[in-house]
Amino acid sequence: MFVVEGIYTSIPLHRRIMADPDFRAGNFDTSFMERLLGQNHKEAANS
Repeated sequence: MFVVEGIYTSIPLHRRIMADPDFRAGNFDTSFMERLLGQNHKEAANS
């Protein structure tokens, strides 16, 4: 049996960044990605 999957891209990450209210308002700094990814980690841990 073979499983054929598509390629993995960073499109979901880019969509999340573009949807973030702080990013859209221009309220970001060098720790933006750390906060964004840390927030995702916390949400997954609470599920």
